[in-house]
Amino acid sequence: MTHNMGITNEMVCRDNLVISREKHFVAIFDWSQAKMTEKVDPQKGAEEIAQLAIAVTLALGGNPETGALPQDPQGEDEYRQCIRNLALGKEGNAQEAHSKFYATVHRMWPKEFYPFTTFPLVERK
Repeated sequence: MTHNMGITNEMVCRDNLVISREKHFVAIFDWSQAKMTEKVDPQKGAEEIAQLAIAVTLALGGNPETGALPQDPQGEDEYRQCIRNLALGKEGNAQEAHSKFYATVHRMWPKEFYPFTTFPLVERK
């Protein structure tokens, strides 16, 4: 996660994402406004996480205020609440948000989804 490396993007928005529903990934295209710091401020982290959750939800045709997604089975309140919490900026640490999201997904749909994978910006030796 870039937040763990002290990097914020500053350009997290719907127009800057590539989303693959089939392969289950989101890529942020433009990193030209990225900033490096010693540690990402939790408030800034929460804002970026919220912007990403809102952008992905909208791009998939959902409602970030309720956390609902198209073809979202009725009664999946825990999942909807998790998405809604992300979109409302209730998570300031990307690693924890990632873990909580996938804990929810795996509880509800065991063995159906693979977590988003992150790759380091530079190879460490």
